[in-house]
Amino acid sequence: MAKYLDENQAIEKIKEGQCVALPTETVYGLACDALNESAVRNMFSVKGRPPENPVICHVSSPAMAFQYGRRSDLAERLMEKYWPGPLTILLEHEGKIPGVVTAGSDLCGFRMPDHAITLAIIERCGVPLAIPSANKSGKTSPTTPGMVLAQLEGVIPGVVDGGQCGVGLESTVVQILEDKVKILRPGIIDEARLRADGFQVMHEQEGENGDVLSVPNAKASAEKEENAKSRPSGNSTAVLSPEAPLHSPGLLPVHYQPEVDLFLVQSELLGELSPGFPHASYETIAVLNLSSEPLKLSDILPRRLCETAVLRNRTDQQDASRNLYLDLYELSRNCDALMVIAGNRCSEVMLDRLQRAATGIYRQGKWQFRRS
Repeated sequence: MAKYLDENQAIEKIKEGQCVALPTETVYGLACDALNESAVRNMFSVKGRPPENPVICHVSSPAMAFQYGRRSDLAERLMEKYWPGPLTILLEHEGKIPGVVTAGSDLCGFRMPDHAITLAIIERCGVPLAIPSANKSGKTSPTTPGMVLAQLEGVIPGVVDGGQCGVGLESTVVQILEDKVKILRPGIIDEARLRADGFQVMHEQEGENGDVLSVPNAKASAEKEENAKSRPSGNSTAVLSPEAPLHSPGLLPVHYQPEVDLFLVQSELLGELSPGFPHASYETIAVLNLSSEPLKLSDILPRRLCETAVLRNRTDQQDASRNLYLDLYELSRNCDALMVIAGNRCSEVMLDRLQRAATGIYRQGKWQFRRS
């Protein structure tokens, strides 16, 4: 089975009802014909994706989006401003998109990716492509072909090599509510940018089911985790049973996990990260420092772990964002635990991903753990 596919081979596989990995500016995605229920179900099976987690439809133009989703003036304005680009817009689909794609919701997310290869493939296929991240469900999203193959080689026909993704984090997902937009999943197109561009942004308390669909803070995450079902291993995938259907991917409380336990230091360090940190459980730790402040490993780790620890610094926020998933992947290959120092300048979108990936979070001088 070939590892790498050209555009013609990828299109042939998609038209046969198979799924292939394609590059986008955000992350690599596992693409199939969104109108082919059998193909979509196969994609869910390949990923091990829970059926309640919807998939975004990727289109080659606004016209293709409105062929399947209801047109609105606000949607047109958003598309004109941000497409192609990392913004997913929820539209009513009126049954034109299979329920397996939308997890039974009457809304479907549409996005026009900013990647010439994948845009050309969608255009030549002539239909929207359902494209979640090209990984096993709940794991770290891939931003290079090698990351795709590390999880899916031999399981899918192959990957189209488009180099490293330019953005490196999943798209912002917004819902249109009358004349406002509501952010369901944060991304680099954030509230400040939307407001600066003249869009009204609805706060979660203004809408219905805001608690289910909002970005979690540490307290909200902990409350939701108590209601989430997860397998009792360090690399488990949670299954959330919300009161209402999920309208967006990326909202399950456990997500984006590397192959080893990840510990997030979210607040200012108050001396060595003990008591509370399970030092004895690990032999080697890698530390990813996203803070602008220099970090000395001996200030936070016991000497035993400092001797073998690997430290990687990403002090530039744009560089840190683009390389977050790649760093988690590369560092986790040579350690049995990861520690991420977020710092006070870490963006909302990065914190969202790291909180969902974390086994433990250090806040206000103490640790909170997701699992025993």
